[in-house]
Amino acid sequence: MRVHQMVRAYMQTYPELNIRMTHCANNYGPYQLPEKLIPLAVTNLLRGRKVPVYRDGLQSRDWLHVTDHCAAVHRVLHAELGPTPPQAATDPALLPIFDISARHEVTNLDMVHRVVAALGLDPAEWIEHIPDRPNHDRRYLIKPEKAETRLGRRPVHDFDSALAETVGWYVEHRAWWERILEEKGELGVD
Repeated sequence: MRVHQMVRAYMQTYPELNIRMTHCANNYGPYQLPEKLIPLAVTNLLRGRKVPVYRDGLQSRDWLHVTDHCAAVHRVLHAELGPTPPQAATDPALLPIFDISARHEVTNLDMVHRVVAALGLDPAEWIEHIPDRPNHDRRYLIKPEKAETRLGRRPVHDFDSALAETVGWYVEHRAWWERILEEKGELGVD
């Protein structure tokens, strides 16, 4: 049984435990390992390497700044939700499970183009299309309506400026990610 299924079962069986769960969109921001798309793109480019993009790069993802994610988790933890109602056994929408999203969908190819451009490089020269990985989702999104309506949760980061700040962070903290690459070896795209 998957962990989230076990947690849902506990939510319904033991409502007095006050269990809450979140699902989130793809996160971006500082301190992310260089195997994830944005830091991989930046660190490759800063080392004079091309950025790998699976197949046509049109896999679509929703992007959420990490501090917006943390703020949402904090809000979920501290919200007055009351006990899980017995009806949640047949209506999972009543469970305290919240999707966290910025509602900012971008394809992987567009994301890589943005990162390459932020570093003042030509995407035509620095993007390399590679074979797709098995079972790679073409698109996945989550629905944050419940978190927005019940918790009043909204992201505060503007995507374009936060992405530029993220790229800048990796430029300014080269020693941080170089140490990780030394310790872990070369990381491939995740």
